[in-house]
Amino acid sequence: MKELNNLNFGDLLVGYLDAETEVRYNSDSFEEFFYDLNDTLPKLNNLNRPTALVIGRKGVGKSAYAAKMQLLNNELRESFIISLNEVSYNDFVKISDNKGNVIGTQ
Repeated sequence: MKELNNLNFGDLLVGYLDAETEVRYNSDSFEEFFYDLNDTLPKLNNLNRPTALVIGRKGVGKSAYAAKMQLLNNELRESFIISLNEVSYNDFVKISDNKGNVIGTQ
């Protein structure tokens, strides 16, 4: 590693903006920097309760958890991930009230 006095901006590893790209091109650094703040990963990988839905605001780490689970899955082959962008919106069934008003999907 270069001394700080001889360090150029181009020498810094800043990573990628999103977890999927980081894992694809730099999985070693992703593994090193991934931090599971609330011990959520074991809950997502719990095979006794195998279904989980990860939701949250933009930037809270949903994709990072999906990327980490994908790395674990490549090693263990015990789970799979379905991203909603892979599912056709038309596959969801519309739920209506008795007046025909759509109140949700399932």
